[in-house]
Amino acid sequence: MSLMPGRGSPAGGGWRISFICHEFPPFGGGAATALDALSRELVQRGHQVQIVTVGAGLGQAVEEDCLNRRQVVRLGGLRRSTLTPTTLELLFSYLTLRWRGFAPLAAFSPQAVVAFFAFPAGHALFSMGIPSDIPCAVWLRGSDVPGFFNSRWHWLQPLHPYLVRPVLAKADLLLANGDHLAHLANHFFPQRSPYAVANGIDPTHYYPAPVDETTVPYRILAVGQLIPRKGWQELLVAMEWISQQGKNLHLTLVGDGPMRHLLQQQAAAIAPPVTVHLAGYCPREEMATIYRNHHLLVHLSKAEGVSNVLLEALASGLPVITRAESVVESGLTSPAITLLPEITGPSVGEAILRMVENTPHWLDLSRHARKTALRYSWSLTASQLEALLKPLIQRH
Repeated sequence: MSLMPGRGSPAGGGWRISFICHEFPPFGGGAATALDALSRELVQRGHQVQIVTVGAGLGQAVEEDCLNRRQVVRLGGLRRSTLTPTTLELLFSYLTLRWRGFAPLAAFSPQAVVAFFAFPAGHALFSMGIPSDIPCAVWLRGSDVPGFFNSRWHWLQPLHPYLVRPVLAKADLLLANGDHLAHLANHFFPQRSPYAVANGIDPTHYYPAPVDETTVPYRILAVGQLIPRKGWQELLVAMEWISQQGKNLHLTLVGDGPMRHLLQQQAAAIAPPVTVHLAGYCPREEMATIYRNHHLLVHLSKAEGVSNVLLEALASGLPVITRAESVVESGLTSPAITLLPEITGPSVGEAILRMVENTPHWLDLSRHARKTALRYSWSLTASQLEALLKPLIQRH
């Protein structure tokens, strides 16, 4: 079967764009959420979008949505983990995309293909025999960049540089989710300088709850997969320190993962008046309400691009306390973001108390949070992608 580039524009003047990624809702974390939001924005702008991804089982399912202008092709790849795939699932996803991804791409006849992650999607894309007259972009997301967080790869780690380097060399267009990832990729492969195109936010979906000077900010939120690099244990140590100060605060931890049982035990040992609730996995459609029902986000991840969680919290009016190196390197700065150079129980606990014990100060930071988030939007992200794809599509 041959894959021919789509000629001409679909109704509305847009392009036919295919994305390939090993995860898409309901599977996956931040990258899957970003791809869902970005593809919807592209459809609204008149493009026809295809997403080739990996699902459960062994069969193939094709879904049409967004007024029949977005097609989601789920190739069965034995995926079971809802959030972070196991290393074996990641390998199966690669093989599934490599050996079964070409047929749906050929049927869609795209004018451009964008791989989310250099591996597995990018490597699979360039291994399936895509013709040279189809422009191919690779969008670096985080764990696919050597040096970002290497332990994510487990026993595949020795192969990581060899899997990623040829992808960076072959891509017609190289993108990265923020300045930090772009710098890391350029350091690893100096021959290429990726364009930093960050995640966006829908400010009409994520917006602040009504607050005033009578509001008592005491509900703390943390969101993410329950994996070691997210810094959950350090956060619970801080909540224990706050409890020892006799302060009445409540922490909600949203997310699931392999650390759940360990964190439940640690949270159960924290004495009143502090309370901790592990809410587990929450569907995306519930998250906007969850943000509005809290007053502050604590985000202690050790490695991030431009995080969906940070943008969603800021758009919802939540000031943020976070690890300095994670956010500074991403280029996301704001008076609403408190950067901690050192993560200890007292340092995190004191930062939380400084924020919640001064309602006027917290209200001011909440307003700054919203203003910061408005600098980012999926419309802007889509516009940047369009501008970068346009010369490639016209040239081909």
